Amino acid sequence: MGSILCCLPILFVFGHLAWSQLASTYGGASFKTSAQEFRNVMMGFSGNQIEPRVVAATISGGGRYGFPHRVYGDMGTIGGGAGNEAFSLATVGGGEGNLASGIRTTIAGGENNAATLDSATIGGGYGNRAAASHATIAGGIANAATEVDATVGGGSGNTASERSNQAGERCMGNPE
Repeated sequence: MGSILCCLPILFVFGHLAWSQLASTYGGASFKTSAQEFRNVMMGFSGNQIEPRVVAATISGGGRYGFPHRVYGDMGTIGGGAGNEAFSLATVGGGEGNLASGIRTTIAGGENNAATLDSATIGGGYGNRAAASHATIAGGIANAATEVDATVGGGSGNTASERSNQAGERCMGNPE
């Protein structure tokens, strides 16, 4: 037999930032009212930004003077680092200067990486560009995945296009 078990407000305060969360349970199931579902969470550098009218966004920490984090779309998430940007349903785990602008894109870390179309993924590295739907780059330096479902395993200067996968000569240790 279900009954309301708890309704506990939690107030978080970090420096001059404060927000609260209220969760309820009913018979073991958790539920929230619509106003509670759309709360934004922002921590870290005071200059971090969640754009107006964006809902359910999260900046967990990081950012610094000159390199704030920015979330531009609903449910965008940034874990840490500095100068990262996330759009709708996109996630940046950390690193610096990463841009997850496609819906459902993910960048785990690294620096100056860009995942720009839906469901693209970059594991890390530097200067990588996943510029097609469902494109994946595991890591490395200056790699590009520019066609639907293209994959680059790593290395440097590799390009996967025309729905191909590129293990990369340079990442396998072969001479150029």
